[in-house]
Amino acid sequence: MIVREFIADQIRNCKGPDVPLMSERELCIKFNVTRPLVRKAFEVFFNDGLLIVKRGKGVFVKKRSYSNAWTTIPKVYKILYFNSTGRCCVGDNFYMEIMERVCSTLKNYPVHLELHPLIGEPGSIIKEISMFTPDGILWCRPTENIYTELPEIRKICPVCTFGDTGNPDPFSVALDHEKAGYDAAEWFLARGMKRVLHVGHKPDSARNVDFYRGWCAAFADHGSPADEMLLIRHDDYFAAKFENLPAFESIFSRAASYPGIDECLRKAGKHYTVMLDNYCRILRNPYNLPAAVIQLMPEKVMASAVEYLMQALTNPYFIQEKFVIHPEITVMNGNMEVKHD
Repeated sequence: MIVREFIADQIRNCKGPDVPLMSERELCIKFNVTRPLVRKAFEVFFNDGLLIVKRGKGVFVKKRSYSNAWTTIPKVYKILYFNSTGRCCVGDNFYMEIMERVCSTLKNYPVHLELHPLIGEPGSIIKEISMFTPDGILWCRPTENIYTELPEIRKICPVCTFGDTGNPDPFSVALDHEKAGYDAAEWFLARGMKRVLHVGHKPDSARNVDFYRGWCAAFADHGSPADEMLLIRHDDYFAAKFENLPAFESIFSRAASYPGIDECLRKAGKHYTVMLDNYCRILRNPYNLPAAVIQLMPEKVMASAVEYLMQALTNPYFIQEKFVIHPEITVMNGNMEVKHD
């Protein structure tokens, strides 16, 4: 796969029909592979009609009979995109929405976006990434072990991470989750709601811990500490706990947890003021419509990450630094949305 990808890069970056690609022998030496494997990699492109052999001269890209807009651009940047460990190649609706927002900004630049799940064996990540020969990398919410590898990865190309707050990464775009937690609690408290059920907390997530710290700080500032009995973990079975919960006035929920909560409210015939941490796209015909959303991965995060990476690739004077975005609360008013910074 790596050899085939390298050949594809040569085709994309070909300077003209008279410039030969790297030979079978050269590829065997470069990747330490056998000649049959290299021939098999070439076979895909021969079958697609992209390559021709000129006897005694080598393999060449077939002269195109059509005009390709990309050929008029001096440089097309190859961007790799990874989530988390880099090994994941399947995304839920949350990660699909992130990808959609990344692509909506990237499509305005001269780039090829590629997704390659890493094998991720110990000590192999740097080698794997270097074989893909990227110009830049966008990395959504890297894990701790990836953060430790970033200094070496950045010797290959610029890497912009996004989606985290509490990390020391010098080139990243993130949302202030502690401020988001404070603002979410403040939204309820400003409406006289002090007993707020907090659903979907992940104590092993730094983002969730930051959010809940801000949440508790807001309640403390109002002289009424957050009730720990109203904190429901993401792995708690909400339906089993629902009937025995202490009295509460409203609900803050992670979007992933809300479909189950909405079903419990439907069965109980109860309505509450609800805020979610993201739009719940999979919720169909909700019984209890959310009153507000505080977006913990707003479009501005992805757009800024793309723009920062492209600046790093095109502007030699660009200073790579951490950029923190403040949260927004969107009040849902029927079909209307009113944003508050």
